[in-house]
Amino acid sequence: MVARDVDIGAFDSFEAAGWEDRAADYDRHWSAFTEGLADPILDAAGVGPGIRVLDVACGPGRLAGRAAARGAEATGVDIAEAMVGRARRHHRGARFRRGDAQALPFPDGAFDAVVSSLGLPHFGRPERAVAEFGRVLADGGRLALTCWDLPQRTPLVGVLVAAVRAAGATPPPSLPPGPDFFRFGDHGEFAALLTGAGFTDVEIRTLTLTYRTDSPDELWDALMRGTVRTAAMIRGQPDEVTARVRAAFDHGLDAHRAGACYQVPASFVLGTGRAPVLATEVKPPAGVAEEA
Repeated sequence: MVARDVDIGAFDSFEAAGWEDRAADYDRHWSAFTEGLADPILDAAGVGPGIRVLDVACGPGRLAGRAAARGAEATGVDIAEAMVGRARRHHRGARFRRGDAQALPFPDGAFDAVVSSLGLPHFGRPERAVAEFGRVLADGGRLALTCWDLPQRTPLVGVLVAAVRAAGATPPPSLPPGPDFFRFGDHGEFAALLTGAGFTDVEIRTLTLTYRTDSPDELWDALMRGTVRTAAMIRGQPDEVTARVRAAFDHGLDAHRAGACYQVPASFVLGTGRAPVLATEVKPPAGVAEEA
């Protein structure tokens, strides 16, 4: 699914509106699964008691909730008020507010750690978002972000990508072109994003989970009801093309049948770094002359 010329404003508006509508379905279909990324993210960011941590694109709040359970001072921010509302109801140990990752509503240096689980593909300007993460981090603060791996390495999404290609589906006019969803599955691209924003000690590694389902219908419903860009791509097709996509999708999942169920591998990329420590001038104590 190659993006056409990207209208960033249209894309960001599309994403924001889509997640307002899909908050409950996303929570129902995906939160329990993606929560498997929470501890590796929080460990990488050094989140523990007393740490001021910001979860960006927090969705229904499970990552921020897990951080609060560790004793951190956790705050979550999301573009969709519906997501913020769900997070507030279910994770009372953390604070949540609406806000744009690309213009965070927090002062400089407000947090010791910034985390985000699978948020990057949903930002029209990821470079601006990561610059904002650095701005709100204290000197030496830690960053930990995940994104989807390349589709050829993660069958959970790769099966659908291959089905779309096999069916000859093309982006419908109703779907605003957006940034490459899998751009940061490339480790070099991900590292360049972080170092370009001034982060140091950058490391990129892979995490894996397994999605277990009883039938292709269950995963298809999760994709059609609990996503925004992916669902819009499929729902905007003519009926005959959608039927071809679904047939190819079911066929692709056959390789992951395990007895009476399906076990579909999912691969993610975790990028970590530290905000630079800004050097400050150290003046000698009063009355002590500087050496020539």
